[in-house]
Amino acid sequence: QEYLDFRKERSRMLLSRRNQLLLEFSFWNEPLPRRGPNIYELRTYKLKPGTMIEWGNNWARAIKYRQENQEAVGGFFSQIGELYVVHHLWGKR
Repeated sequence: QEYLDFRKERSRMLLSRRNQLLLEFSFWNEPLPRRGPNIYELRTYKLKPGTMIEWGNNWARAIKYRQENQEAVGGFFSQIGELYVVHHLWGKR
C-alpha cells in the first residue's frame, strides 16, 4: 500500500516517463565516481538505421582526445526499447 501511495503521489508530478536498457560502448571507459561539484551534460543522438557500427568506429578513434580533460563520463547505446539511440554523458567542473 505504501508503494501504491508513492506511485500515486509521483504521478501527479510527471508529464511522461520513458525507459531504455543501455549498453556501454566498449571503447569508452567505465564511468567512475568524480570529485564534485560537477555539472553533467547528457547528449542524445538518434541514428539512422544501419549506422551504429560506423558511429561507434568514428567515436572509438576520437574519444581518446576527449578523455584527456576528464570530461568524458560515459557512452551508451540502446539495446532494448527505442533502437539506434546513443547517449553521451559529459562532466564539467
